[in-house]
Amino acid sequence: MKRIISTFISAIIGITALSSLQAGAVEQTETSEKKSMVILGDSIASGFTRNGNVAHNYGEICGDYLGCDVYNYAEVGDNSDEMLDKMASFGAAETKAITDAEYVVISVGGNDIMEYISKYMLIYASRNNFLNEGYTTNDIPAKPSITDMTKMLNIYGEGGLKEYMSTFRGLIAFGQEISDLVAEIAGIPDLDTDIYSGGYIKEHIVPNIQKAVNDIKKVNPDSKVYVQTIFQPLQFDKSFLDQKYADKKDTVSAINVLRFQLENIMQSYSDQLKTVKNIDIVDVRSQFTALTRTPSADNQGYSHYFVDVQTAKTTDLDVHPNQRGHVAIAAAVLDKIGDLHTDNGLLTRTFNSLSDKESYPAIPLETYERVSGHSGDETKLGDINGDSFVDAVDASGVLREYARNSVGKGTFTDAQKKLADVDTNGIIDSVDASKILKYYAYLSKTESEKKTFEEFLKTA
Repeated sequence: MKRIISTFISAIIGITALSSLQAGAVEQTETSEKKSMVILGDSIASGFTRNGNVAHNYGEICGDYLGCDVYNYAEVGDNSDEMLDKMASFGAAETKAITDAEYVVISVGGNDIMEYISKYMLIYASRNNFLNEGYTTNDIPAKPSITDMTKMLNIYGEGGLKEYMSTFRGLIAFGQEISDLVAEIAGIPDLDTDIYSGGYIKEHIVPNIQKAVNDIKKVNPDSKVYVQTIFQPLQFDKSFLDQKYADKKDTVSAINVLRFQLENIMQSYSDQLKTVKNIDIVDVRSQFTALTRTPSADNQGYSHYFVDVQTAKTTDLDVHPNQRGHVAIAAAVLDKIGDLHTDNGLLTRTFNSLSDKESYPAIPLETYERVSGHSGDETKLGDINGDSFVDAVDASGVLREYARNSVGKGTFTDAQKKLADVDTNGIIDSVDASKILKYYAYLSKTESEKKTFEEFLKTA
């Protein structure tokens, strides 16, 4: 009997859902010409993580919200030089995409900075005999990655960097070296004018970004160009550090020194980005840090929520934005674009799919709520896909989960299970799907004030 009921409901749902899709298709043809977005830059924009790409990168989320096509030309590992080279080699299709785009979003600079740090540290290691056995100065790549640095640099071995830093003289000398490195990258700020003298950011990265913007404006003067600030990924919860390094206080101190210096570099980048003409700045760094004051050792910021750096093994650490991070970047970009409306699409669904959204930091949560038009803790019984509607799509999803559960292959998250079990009997089945479909029918034909699903169940 249950199989018959399930089949019958599936047929009804299929017809209803198809009708909805057909109506949507007609409505789409009546809209004006779609806007488009082009994305340029690095792995942050591509959606890359060490465990595979996120389900929905921020470009995809923005495109869904704006109802526009998105052309994502971001490449994992690209620095600002490589981004310019790629733009110079664009064919007719890519050039047309930029020419027609209303929005161009750039995420770049992080790899430039990491490559500079890696090259500097490897040359320093070579000069002071801290390279691992088998490596010489000649083995240092022209543009080494962080992976190259960790592979070649003798940190923990005999005669390595950690042993050198265990002496007072070594610690002081290395600290001075790091200060010199930061100055080479960030430049020296004038405290009265906020103008920086020298530094790799000013002399190399910023000119490359300006050239990219100029090239875009040459073919598309009316385009709106948005450039992201670079978030500081090494922001840990103090309790995590205290627990992981309970007997290694020197390691915690070293992490805090590194964190402080990275904050200086990213602050310099944010400041100097303001000198680039004809752009709007999307302050991703502030969204990820999510503090109203300067980060400290006790409260470093919330990047650890948006990137997976708090891992059991240091080798598993990942500085790329996770799905939470891409929601935050999408909201920040959309907030800067400013064409805001109540969203029932991918932004809202992706946010609602987060298993720990109750921990979403307050500052980016405020941005999300402003852009989506929804409260961060808003959920609706029966709305399993998180689009803020209870409809045939949800009922169909419940039936599919019912079928998966029958063979022990259910996929719903705990949050989805709670929303799907509308009769609260602890079982997700065709009865729940039927009740969702009945409520959807009620909503469709009711013009006056509508009952909540909970109110409807009491009277149905």
